[in-house]
Amino acid sequence: MGCIITLLSGLTTKEVAVSAVKAQLYTEVKGCEIVDISHHISVSNIKYVAYVSQAASVHFPEGTIHLLLTDIFNNTTLLLLSKNGMYYISSGNGTLTTGAEAVDKTWLCYEFPEPPALKDWMDKAVDIIKIIRKGINLDEHYIVTGEHTLAQQAAIRLRRNCVDCDILFVDNYSNIVISITRNEFYNLLTSHNFSIKIPGLKEITIVSKQYNDVPPGEPLCRFNSLGYMEIAVNRSA
Repeated sequence: MGCIITLLSGLTTKEVAVSAVKAQLYTEVKGCEIVDISHHISVSNIKYVAYVSQAASVHFPEGTIHLLLTDIFNNTTLLLLSKNGMYYISSGNGTLTTGAEAVDKTWLCYEFPEPPALKDWMDKAVDIIKIIRKGINLDEHYIVTGEHTLAQQAAIRLRRNCVDCDILFVDNYSNIVISITRNEFYNLLTSHNFSIKIPGLKEITIVSKQYNDVPPGEPLCRFNSLGYMEIAVNRSA
């Protein structure tokens, strides 16, 4: 029986590392289908890595196994998370995120004595994949854990009449995704009006459903498919 394995990393495609990972998976995980999410992810922004993982994973079927090979050389913990019928394997650096949805379960699978080489990390990850595919009770092999916090997106912070939040992602069109979810936003609006002020642009005071709700060149805010607020300019050059 085949399985889909996705890869998300900062290994780039200029070196042989990604090819080595794929070769090991094709050799040891028979019948797998490998899908590249990205290999040019900056590991300096953990929330960005988590956001990209979450944004990509919603398009895959149950049973998909997501390998997050981000910042694995600086962390000694190997974690497994199950969520929405899919599995995520990552180092314990916070790249696994619950987003706004509930996680089913998290396991501590392995602790390396020191930050591992890529081959050592992949050897353990392949072992985990094989156990998942056999349908063996994961609780019998790994430690159910809540100690290694799976990076929640940072809580928004109220400061006088302002809300502090984090920028999660800026896309190629300069649209900005921030760490305010639809639920958090409307909970705030039970007692507050809102405005978003951008120097040189018109003040934003309403939530749009789509970009064309405002004239070209005007700013807007909307909630994207993952439920996070996006700030954009309609038809920005």
